[in-house]
Amino acid sequence: MKYATLGEALQNYIIDLEEFNQVSNIEISRFIEYEKLLKIRDNLEQIWIRDMRNYSNHLDMLLLSMYVLTYPNRKEIMTLRIIKSEEEDDYKGDFVLINDDMKNGYYILNTIKKKHDRIKIKLSPQLTKLLKESIRIYPRKYVMTDVRDYTKMRECFNRIIKDMCKEDENKYENI
Repeated sequence: MKYATLGEALQNYIIDLEEFNQVSNIEISRFIEYEKLLKIRDNLEQIWIRDMRNYSNHLDMLLLSMYVLTYPNRKEIMTLRIIKSEEEDDYKGDFVLINDDMKNGYYILNTIKKKHDRIKIKLSPQLTKLLKESIRIYPRKYVMTDVRDYTKMRECFNRIIKDMCKEDENKYENI
């Protein structure tokens, strides 16, 4: 009987919490409007277009594009290896499948999964075109490379996006 009472009390507590399901001050301080992210992405692209030799600017723009130009996804995209055919998928790593004949590329995620097969996410035509151009201009094995410390991108992604948004307030407004 004690377990039933304890279970009921816990359930009532959770219901009470959810009744006032509101965004906290911390969540509000971290919230970035999608339209603002799109504007920052467009501005970063314009900056990169003016100086295509600046690979670091390109990676910033590409990173943000990979999150805002396709469906919501996970942090595995920080370590994607570029493949041109599905046969190159070893079912162990994470990949971006893209080649010149494709209208839409794909993220193929194998690394972090729970009781299911790989995850295959179709990319938007805009992101596919951007990735094709990126790979053509800067041939490489991985989408994100070591121009800066991209080896720990999974851990520092949130900081990078936050920094981009802070910079947006000043740097990107008047482009």
